[in-house]
Amino acid sequence: MRRWTARGFKMAMLSGVLAWSAASSRAQTPTAPRPTPGRTYTKNTTFSLPIQMDDAVRTTLTEVQLYVKSGPHPWVLHESVAPSASFFTCKAPADGEYQFMLVTVDRIGKRSPADIEVQPPSLRVVVDTTPPALDVSAAIENGAPILSVKMADANADLPSIQAIVTTNDGEQRAVSPAPGRPGCFLLSTADVAMHVRVAGSDLAGNGASRDVAPRELIAAAAWSTARPTPMPAKTMPPSVLPPATPSVVTASYRPTLQNPQDAAPALPKKTSYEQIEPRIEIPSPPPLPQTRAEAPIAPAKRVDEAGATEEHKKIIAERDELRAQLALAQRERDDLNAKMTDRTNEVVELRVQLGMRMQERQQLARELQQLPRDVQALFARIEASLQASAPVASSGPLMPRP
Repeated sequence: MRRWTARGFKMAMLSGVLAWSAASSRAQTPTAPRPTPGRTYTKNTTFSLPIQMDDAVRTTLTEVQLYVKSGPHPWVLHESVAPSASFFTCKAPADGEYQFMLVTVDRIGKRSPADIEVQPPSLRVVVDTTPPALDVSAAIENGAPILSVKMADANADLPSIQAIVTTNDGEQRAVSPAPGRPGCFLLSTADVAMHVRVAGSDLAGNGASRDVAPRELIAAAAWSTARPTPMPAKTMPPSVLPPATPSVVTASYRPTLQNPQDAAPALPKKTSYEQIEPRIEIPSPPPLPQTRAEAPIAPAKRVDEAGATEEHKKIIAERDELRAQLALAQRERDDLNAKMTDRTNEVVELRVQLGMRMQERQQLARELQQLPRDVQALFARIEASLQASAPVASSGPLMPRP
């Protein structure tokens, strides 16, 4: 007897495993352990597990118990039903592997199996509700375009991956897989210009699909391998770096004092603008010869109307010139990058054309190999035809005509 609920598994192997466990658990001995069942994958979180056993066995029982083990956690009694029950209903709280053990209790209270810790589970179910992720790439290998599909999933099913090409007429056809390389497909030169849909599913039946353009993937792969080294930006010397905020560059000159006891002239108090790096110090000129009657004379500063020195103005002019040169170099770099992108696209196109030419050459080579065999077969047919049409020579003596 087999009973299924509307949300039960659509796999007959589940009922078979549980039916064997209920009917045979009473006959298990330590010398004949039950084999460990394989995993069953499902994307359903709620399912029913049928109970199958002979009516004669049911009459000797008082209850049937279902124990559940999730991951490394211990066994837990999930549900206890009467012997007349037909199924257990289970609901998985999260994705993961669940083990089930069916235990029967007879009228004298004897459990079978007596110790569930030493017995293999009756059933192992992996619940997986997460669709897989597909990573698609394409490249030219040995002159032929190859489409590669990688499936990121804990329960990936690589043989389920397919690639379907949609032609300009709306027709769809499957792409031939690469021999010995799961998830890889051999694209023809016509397929490169089409749109390709890749699809696959995991072992639990969760499906995923992506629409890709092989030409764009090949160009991206070629660009990543042939990307030019970026030009280093021209750096200005530290002495002429443009300040982040307005600053006033001061020049200080401290004359040599005639007498050490004379106090040094007080320097002007630094403003907040003068704290900003870099600070340019103009070296002090050698002291002028003086006499005792002469007083030290401080050199006069040449300051323009804006308060900047001549040296500062010169530095600003050099900075502006360097900025203009840097902008010009950046424009040249952008032009070179654009030209490199165009050359990369041309290289990809040439590689595709080269793949086409190689396929044509291989086809011609196969035809040339077949041509001598065809010629020999033709000569054989001609010779057989000539032999069949030739008159049969007489084996007796020739008789003169009377």
